[in-house]
Amino acid sequence: LGRNPIAFRERYVILDHFGGIMGYQRVEEVARKIATVTLRRTKEQTLTDLPEMIEIPRWLDLTPVQRTIYQELQGQARQMLNDAVWDNVQNTNALTLLQRLRETCDTAELIDPEKPDSQKVEELLSLLDDEVKTLGRQALVFTQWTRMGEILVRELTKAGLKPAFLHGGIPTVQRPSLVERFQEGRDRILISTDAGGTGLNLQAASLVVNYDLPFNPAKISQRVSRAHRLGQTGTVVVVNLLSRSTVEEKMVRILN
Repeated sequence: LGRNPIAFRERYVILDHFGGIMGYQRVEEVARKIATVTLRRTKEQTLTDLPEMIEIPRWLDLTPVQRTIYQELQGQARQMLNDAVWDNVQNTNALTLLQRLRETCDTAELIDPEKPDSQKVEELLSLLDDEVKTLGRQALVFTQWTRMGEILVRELTKAGLKPAFLHGGIPTVQRPSLVERFQEGRDRILISTDAGGTGLNLQAASLVVNYDLPFNPAKISQRVSRAHRLGQTGTVVVVNLLSRSTVEEKMVRILN
């Protein structure tokens, strides 16, 4: 690949104005150069070795409290879109508003700590009660936000479900023990953020719940692949919790 890392970056890496990596180019050239020393087996080639995966969208309505907050944020967004001048400040504000709309779909508590109100939380408690307590499954629950994960830990613990929580703030040296406890069945539910769930083998899980969906389809695939991978012996059920008539519905259309 050459001895000059700067020349390598210039030839193969696409950078933005700040020096961040946006993507890659001439990847076929790199593939040819490393072909003689690479053994690669892609997921597509192993799909015949994997058990069935069933994906279920579960559409929910916002609670009245969530709907009130959502409509207020929606009004702010409409007002912003009518601004005559649009610059980087509006870009930042728009992204912030978009995130707050998505957080409202998760729980009103992320916007107003005094309002722990969420249809998704109720649905998740019911789902895990059926699947984990009654049917004995092990479950992975993914959320994008650490604060949401903390709320889920609190609510599930109150319901007697006692989940473990893996997130980006957990030191790397402590993560193997969390994974080991889950793989051995000592923990039946593992809540994870995307920052905490990269590169993990969690085939003990046969239920994956996307409490919220990221915009990036590759991240969704990465979540599911924690359980639906070689070594998995049973059918994997993936449940996506989605709020009807919200930005989440539009996100699903974009992702599709």
